Amino acid sequence: KNGTLLNGLLYRFRELSKINAFRPGIVHRLDKQTSGVMLVAKTDAAHYSLSEQFLHRTVSKIYRAVVWGNTLDSGKIEGYMLRDEKNRMRFKLNNLKGKFSSTRYKKLNSFPPFSYLELYPLTGRTHQIRTHLNSINHPIFLDDMYGGGDSLIKSYNSKYVPLINQALNTINRFALHAYQIEFVHPTLNEKVKFKAKISEDISGLLDLIS
Repeated sequence: KNGTLLNGLLYRFRELSKINAFRPGIVHRLDKQTSGVMLVAKTDAAHYSLSEQFLHRTVSKIYRAVVWGNTLDSGKIEGYMLRDEKNRMRFKLNNLKGKFSSTRYKKLNSFPPFSYLELYPLTGRTHQIRTHLNSINHPIFLDDMYGGGDSLIKSYNSKYVPLINQALNTINRFALHAYQIEFVHPTLNEKVKFKAKISEDISGLLDLIS
């Protein structure tokens, strides 16, 4: 109820879109612990335009994440997503049913026992990136819900334990950041691109493990 992006928007702006009375201005979502760039609409016309672009998958997004393990240099993760019967708060990947999802990724760097990835979601499913990375056994660092919690420390050679313990003290959320978004501006009618610099906690984590 307090300390949310919506609280800040309502304090800062007189005009926000009113399409959703409970979430004025909010066009899309980020998971609670994800930092980075978000789009907000000040008018209903802008909101409609942006929503249509999300619907037709013409909005281009880039994420950055620190994950467990040494990944391939690049890859694509695809499958059908549906809710996990054992935990309805999370999703899992399935080959037969659910909503189709696709994410490309490339490795920016690796520092055992972690990799630093750039991710390009080609669809926009809830928890998509978290689900996908868990499905290839490289969950996001500290993403407890998707297998990336501190219990993974047991899976690695004891020589990495001091570094992992330092990393655990550097960040208190899972290490996922919405880095860039590109879309057609609702009134300029031309493509625009915005970036959000890597947050201080993830930067601190990268400094530690690099």
